[in-house]
Amino acid sequence: MNAYSIAATTPLSFGLPSATRESQTPQKRKARILVVDDDPGLLRLLTIRLRAENYEVEAVESAAAALAACVRFRPDLVITDLRMDQMDGIGLLKELQSRWPGLRVIILTAHGTIRMRCTPPRAAPSAS
Repeated sequence: MNAYSIAATTPLSFGLPSATRESQTPQKRKARILVVDDDPGLLRLLTIRLRAENYEVEAVESAAAALAACVRFRPDLVITDLRMDQMDGIGLLKELQSRWPGLRVIILTAHGTIRMRCTPPRAAPSAS
């Protein structure tokens, strides 16, 4: 499996309400997923795969576009790349948490681990 392959048999629930065609009733709406990635190929792949699972998907290529899309699209989940120009996935996560507490966010990366990025910064030594 390469960086752009997602097994077609893997169910994608993300802890969201079921998005299968059989479960759709007039009262239920599809779960909304916002996908953020500056790689057009991966963005397209994720969008196709999620739509095939019957999720409502909005795809954008930057963190700034994601913040604007959240206002009008109102996603249940944001899936974002870690490494992007301008604002990275961690910066986007922080901004999303401040504006929409409780919004679920998944951060993806094809560049190793995110352990270093998720470690809180150490406090600067005080000048006493």
